[in-house]
Amino acid sequence: MLIRRETPADVPAVRAVTAAALARAGASLPVEVTLLDALRGTRDAWLPALSLVAAGEQGQVVGHVVRTLTAHRPELRGTFAYAEPFRAVSA
Repeated sequence: MLIRRETPADVPAVRAVTAAALARAGASLPVEVTLLDALRGTRDAWLPALSLVAAGEQGQVVGHVVRTLTAHRPELRGTFAYAEPFRAVSA
């Protein structure tokens, strides 16, 4: 697995990974997917260098982590969000 910066070409895969990781029964698209889209379009919140993807053996995006500025919610400043739908869970 390789951790690298997200590129514009990764956006559809990041959206898919986020949707798979945060899917809820009865919901069409997790709000986090549209939130990421909205944050990407802001200069005040989006930190491109801190949007990272985990790439699998064939280069496919299998995970995503992002750090944004959250000026509108000071209590969240400095927090991280991540999506990783393909994780092994031990019993």
